[in-house]
Amino acid sequence: MQHTQPVHNPDSSKIFVGGLSWKTTEESLRYHFEQFGEVASVEVMRDRITGDPRGFAFVVFATDATVDLVMEEKKHEVDHKVVDVKRAQARGIAPPSIHGEEKVEGATTAAEGGVGAARSVTTFGRSEKGAAGDASDVLNKIFVGGLPPM
Repeated sequence: MQHTQPVHNPDSSKIFVGGLSWKTTEESLRYHFEQFGEVASVEVMRDRITGDPRGFAFVVFATDATVDLVMEEKKHEVDHKVVDVKRAQARGIAPPSIHGEEKVEGATTAAEGGVGAARSVTTFGRSEKGAAGDASDVLNKIFVGGLPPM
């Protein structure tokens, strides 16, 4: 009889950190999250062309249990800014938005004074905004950023 070890899913030890200050670095994120447990890696997402930070990051911990400790904390403040911390989810399987329209993490609408206003997304010739489609519709959605305000 063979005993197989369960396959470790690296996403289960990863968190998404949104709403970062533009001055937040990998080092300041590592410093904040090391208080919960060993940090395996930190990646602040950057614009491919300019290299400027995009306002979110991913932190991977050595163990899944550390993510549970992080999620128990109600408020995380990094570089004097409260940030949004969530369990990371693989692309394409994130649950649909509870807001009824597409919105990027940390984006603000024009009414909120931001330039990242939510817009409807058209995929394969049909509008997804407000559609009550099935789970396969989630896989067909894309976000196009960097558009000028409407």
